[in-house]
Amino acid sequence: MAALLPAALITPEQLALESKAIELLAHPRVRAVAAKAKGLMLAGYGIDIPDEARASLDNAIEEYVFSYVERVLCRDRNNFCLHYTCHPAYRRPDGTGVPGCRFYGENPDAVYRWGGLDPDRRYTLTCWETGPAPVDASFTLMGTYGGTTPGQAIDLHDLSRSPDGGFVITLDADPANGRANHLTLTTKTRLLLIREFLGDWSADTPFAMTLEAEGVTRGGSWDEELALDEICHFAIEELYLYFWMNHIYRNLPPNGITPAQSAAAMGGSASMATAQGYFELREDEAALIEWDPAGARLSGLSVLDWWYLPIDSHRLSSTLNNHQAQPNDDGSVTVVLSRSDPGVANWLDCRGLRHVLMTARWQNLPEQQLRGGPQIRSRIVKLAELDAHLPAGMARCNAAQRQALNTARLEAYTRRTGSLNNMLS
Repeated sequence: MAALLPAALITPEQLALESKAIELLAHPRVRAVAAKAKGLMLAGYGIDIPDEARASLDNAIEEYVFSYVERVLCRDRNNFCLHYTCHPAYRRPDGTGVPGCRFYGENPDAVYRWGGLDPDRRYTLTCWETGPAPVDASFTLMGTYGGTTPGQAIDLHDLSRSPDGGFVITLDADPANGRANHLTLTTKTRLLLIREFLGDWSADTPFAMTLEAEGVTRGGSWDEELALDEICHFAIEELYLYFWMNHIYRNLPPNGITPAQSAAAMGGSASMATAQGYFELREDEAALIEWDPAGARLSGLSVLDWWYLPIDSHRLSSTLNNHQAQPNDDGSVTVVLSRSDPGVANWLDCRGLRHVLMTARWQNLPEQQLRGGPQIRSRIVKLAELDAHLPAGMARCNAAQRQALNTARLEAYTRRTGSLNNMLS
């Protein structure tokens, strides 16, 4: 069983923000925004929406809207904070159910936190280890709530750190002027996006963090009216971003994946590469996908549903990384994407969906990339003929072993919220 985490993510500030966010999610103005967002999605996609996706639209919209409520609230002048986000629904130790807040094409190997910033303040972000450190982490200034206007960024491997692994990042409107670990705010800065990348979910541990503003004592009443104005404006104003991101995948020829390319232009880390794929698999087909981690400290594949949400990656093998999957003899990794269990350990489970999006990622690539750098390729085969196409020695997996793997996955994932009994599956 995976060891429990200290409450690095579930802080008093997190609990206060979640409680306020749950309250505002039920506000009539926010319910009206959810209804409008749903209507715009239905109108924008129209007849393109597969029947299998229509049933999950309401949940997708709820997660989208709740994510905006949280992002806006973390910038409250009195109650600014870091908050853990981009997660499936979970239950707090007191029994309170916290809605999911995905809809961002999230990387299931990453722990996401948003920090609320105002350019007229001077901030200090203090981070320290509470267990084995993440494989990598990135700290990126953002100008929109949608997270697609990245500003200055710094990665964990570029930070100056103390002997115990801790570090401090300063954030203000002044240039660094010789300061190590500094990010310069602009008049357009709204948020700090923090991504901590976990290879071994059962061991790698997010940093404990505090965000403080010079001369400011956190606490006091929430500016609810300003928050509602921001939520209602930006949740609609930025909705097109998700329509656009979906079409980055859906405009690809079905049943293939693009070559790897740098992720920096899309809001990803500068040390990261990505590739995108779109699949429409029949029940008797499988996609055989081979990728080369190329020396990246973390590399993996994840599948998303039509609405750009991870497919229950906390409890299904809809994502596999180079710490989880069995490699081939040459260091590459072969996985099978199919709508039913093919009986191999390296299965990408799409929960039976025919229409799926796929993202491949390479995180913290070495300067001297191995075997020609990030590479990926796929081909479609008949499930009945799969064995003839698999590499020699590929591990098999029966139903009982699959259940054990999924149980271990859920236990490892729920370390992020500090309890093994709080996931709302």
